[in-house]
Amino acid sequence: MFSEVSSEYAKYRANYANNSIEKILEGFENLSQLIAVDVGAGTGIASRQIAERGIRVLAVEPDLAMIRAATPHPLVEFRETAAEATNLPDGFADIVTCFTAFHWFDFERSLKEFQRILKPSGRLALVWNSWDSRDLFTRRYSQLLRKASQQYRTKITPYNNFPTGSVKLARMAMLWHLRWIPYFQCILRYRFAHQQVMNLAALVGCARSQSFVPHEGAVWEQLVADLGDLVESRETTYHLAYRTTLFLSQPLHRAA
Repeated sequence: MFSEVSSEYAKYRANYANNSIEKILEGFENLSQLIAVDVGAGTGIASRQIAERGIRVLAVEPDLAMIRAATPHPLVEFRETAAEATNLPDGFADIVTCFTAFHWFDFERSLKEFQRILKPSGRLALVWNSWDSRDLFTRRYSQLLRKASQQYRTKITPYNNFPTGSVKLARMAMLWHLRWIPYFQCILRYRFAHQQVMNLAALVGCARSQSFVPHEGAVWEQLVADLGDLVESRETTYHLAYRTTLFLSQPLHRAA
């Protein structure tokens, strides 16, 4: 899905609110002794944020192009494998994280795998960045991308690639609204404000990194033109506003 835009993804996608990283790690001692598994790591944007706290991170990512586009970090090791079958030992990880990735996975198989590789005292963190429409510039930017998407596809949803998309959406709703998922307990939700400084090149690059807009052709060319009209000049910087949403939970006890 992201192979052809891996370089744009690495360069222009936002990182995550520092407060969200701190909340994930809250209560852990001796951070250098922890092992985190970042699943669906992409180009390692969040993997590096965690590693910067001195934590060893195994970044699980099935797309080799994304791995090759990643900026190296001495504490981040990539594994080219899937969320549903990480090939890691039972009780291996102190923390499992998914940053703007969980919606791409098989819902139950991935959660069962996360439960398996987590220590009983471990923690699962599901995190998303979403544009904050309360900010005028961000709202106008996201509206232009949605317009391009509407011209490109009949539905705007990251779940289009799944034949059971409606079922998957229902299960995600259980997490978002009811805060329930199988194999885990004590689900808590947090939201944090975040922002990204952008110029025109970055706004175009971020748009190209999205899965729901075309990456070439007339619709893409119109989107680039519309983004040029949105800004005052190529050099002017703007802020894209985000809300980083974090779900934290603990694994249920596994039957022997």
